[in-house]
Amino acid sequence: MHRSHWIHDVHSNGREIEWTVDNTRDGMSSEQGKRIFQCKTIRMDESDVHYVFTLGQCRNEEKEIPIFILRKDELARR
Repeated sequence: MHRSHWIHDVHSNGREIEWTVDNTRDGMSSEQGKRIFQCKTIRMDESDVHYVFTLGQCRNEEKEIPIFILRKDELARR
């Protein structure tokens, strides 16, 4: 997925999700770099306004990681 200057690269072997977030092209980011998350679960939660996607059971991470949010009104316009 490519939006703005952040690149999200997602791979799965059916057992594990590898999610790479690379913001090295974003000159406005305070901490540029590439982070790789290796996780066993992905979850989508829905509210009246958003869909929130969260990674869970990630190596070297104690908490779940909200990876991105989609606004329903923006999806409806496309």
